[in-house]
This record gives sequence, structure tokens and C-alpha cells, in this order.
Amino acid sequence: MFSFVIFEIKKLKNTQALTVSNIRQETLNSVVISFEIPSNLKSQYAFKAGQYLTLSSHINGEKVKRSYSICSSPESMSLQVGVKAIENGVFSNYVNDALREGDSIEVSVPEGRFVLNDNPVANYCAFVAGSGITPLMSIISDEFIVAGFSTKILFLLLKHLIIHSLCREVGRAI
Repeated sequence: MFSFVIFEIKKLKNTQALTVSNIRQETLNSVVISFEIPSNLKSQYAFKAGQYLTLSSHINGEKVKRSYSICSSPESMSLQVGVKAIENGVFSNYVNDALREGDSIEVSVPEGRFVLNDNPVANYCAFVAGSGITPLMSIISDEFIVAGFSTKILFLLLKHLIIHSLCREVGRAI
């Protein structure tokens, strides 16, 4: 049993160099990055809505790592994270200003337990602030795709009002 636990820890910390397939400007200071997953790595990068990735890159001669929530739905067959540039944020500014489509970046396998258990008749209430919206984008998208809009979600965004196509769709569905 002990050796199995060690194997699992190593597996969770596994990273691969993935190619950035798309960078979409989401707001004035944030982007959504899409990664190309080679077919031989698809099973390693399968994720649940609400999980996160740790990205790492050498910036100014130093290896810098940051974790970002996955904002795409597992059903979308796309692996995406949203990154907001913050003042003096070495990694977030690198991603927003220097990272380009076609570049490679080290990406961990998906991690985290902020996921919903399957419950087709559940209703949810989500209170989020700031970057807390990112995992909820994935969870809400996935819940509507899987549950076929039968789930009701009350979605309250605190601090800043962000109008996003997903939020508009959620508002229409409730």
C-alpha cells in the first residue's frame, strides 16, 4: 500500500511540455489559453470540472510555477485555463504579454478535489469573487451539458461584474 501511495503522488506531479494551440483575449487584462493534447497523453489530461493545472516556465532565468483552474468543460474535449494579469505577477504577466500560440509550456496533469458529485436532481448556489469564477465556469458548463439544463444554478459574482457568454447562458437557463 505504501508504494502505491508514492506512485500516485508522483503521478499527480507529472508534467509534460504542451503546445499552446490558442490564446483568446477574454478581457483587457486576461486571456484564455488552450492546450494541444497529443493523443498518447489524452488519458493523463482527462479532467473533472473544477480541477486545476500547474503551469511552469523559465522566466528571466528562473523556473516559475503557478496553478490555474481549468475553465473548460470536460465534455468540450478542450483543455483551457484563464489567466488574469496581476500587478507584479511574474507568471501572469508573462502569459498575457509574451506567451504565443505555438509556444510550449510545462503543464501538470489535472489536480484538485473541488468537483461536484454526480446528482442529476441537485440545485446549486455559487458565491464567487475574483478568480473564483474560473473553476465555476468549468463546473457550470459541465453541469448544463451533462444534466441537459435540468439543474438550477444560482450564480452570484461578487466584487466585479463580468459579463461572459457563459454567464448570459446561465442567466437564460435559470
